[in-house]
Amino acid sequence: IEDACSVANYIHFSIKNIRTSPRFSSKIHQRQHFTRELKLTKTLVSAFRSVLHDYQKNLSDQLATTLETLNVIDENISFSLEREWIKPLESQMLHEDALLRKSIQDFLSQELQYRERFTFLRAQPKGMTTEEKKEIFSYRLGLLKKFVQRNLYLDVTYETNNSYLVQSAAMFAAGIAAAFAYSIELLNRGHYRMDWSYDAGLLLFLSTFAYIIKDRIKDVIKSLFAKHFSSFDLRRNISLPSVSKKPFAHSLESVKVCRSKEIPKQILKKRNRTLLKGMKRHKHETVIYYSKLLSINWNVIQQPDRPPHNIIKEIHRFNLSKMFERMDNPVKSMKFYDPVTQQVVERTIPKVYHLNVVLSFTPVKGRKKTPIGKPSICKARLILNKEGIKRVEIDD
Repeated sequence: IEDACSVANYIHFSIKNIRTSPRFSSKIHQRQHFTRELKLTKTLVSAFRSVLHDYQKNLSDQLATTLETLNVIDENISFSLEREWIKPLESQMLHEDALLRKSIQDFLSQELQYRERFTFLRAQPKGMTTEEKKEIFSYRLGLLKKFVQRNLYLDVTYETNNSYLVQSAAMFAAGIAAAFAYSIELLNRGHYRMDWSYDAGLLLFLSTFAYIIKDRIKDVIKSLFAKHFSSFDLRRNISLPSVSKKPFAHSLESVKVCRSKEIPKQILKKRNRTLLKGMKRHKHETVIYYSKLLSINWNVIQQPDRPPHNIIKEIHRFNLSKMFERMDNPVKSMKFYDPVTQQVVERTIPKVYHLNVVLSFTPVKGRKKTPIGKPSICKARLILNKEGIKRVEIDD
């Protein structure tokens, strides 16, 4: 798969570097240039696909997932051919060269027929009859590009910041401050008069050392105890609308940023996109992990002088305004080749983002929080663009 991605990128950039508007001394030179470039493109793609077809023929029963991934790479290459060869086709200098235009049009028609075997990038532009199909096409195309070009990106790993240097600098500064403070104090008390005794020096050293490490010990103990006793950041008390305002429940909440591998498997499985078919994530995603524990004292709710409460409705609100600011323009123009009219047509394609929200509810009992039932998991996919939330898809 890695080798196939490398070859696909080589073909893509070779086609991308075709000179679509060079200066030719004559029409003969112009025809020779594009004829050779077209022949080179066909040769590269034919060699690439012959290898893929050999894999499909010999390993179809053994490596079905791998073959599906190779088809995804082929899918991306086929559409890249159309995008790049549209450029010389719509340039002014080829309008009078009917033979060359016919060669390019035939090539684009063949690629369009070849893509009929795929699921997502086929039958464009006539197949994109609804706004949702256009969104799927645009989103799938972005995923394909990132997947095929994954070996061109730098490999960035997440590591926790090493605070030894910062702590050492803080200790050094604290030592200087402590030494100065204790020296002035000892001078004021007359413990030594410009001559250092053993007791005064030892007292100064021990006092300075204790001053240096006291804050470090406090920070370490605080960090250890916080991790051991609680993983939550915020506590809330919940009361009924009464005179006593006695809390009947309290909630503990925490928010952290973590890798996808730290998420429970059942939630991770639920949040995977269906449009990732044939593609595996090369890098771990950064996931916002929000957890909340709601403890309810049912004895307070079920008192005789109170009306019965059977439903507790909880509302979660998430602010996505900062995310909207960094998004791309909500629409973009793309050009396609229409084999019916044999013309290059331009379509407006929506630019959307997908945000998966997976909620898992687990009823627990007692101080040990023993589960008393299976977790209920629901998933909502938010379709976003720079203008806001376009729609919400609920996965039942």
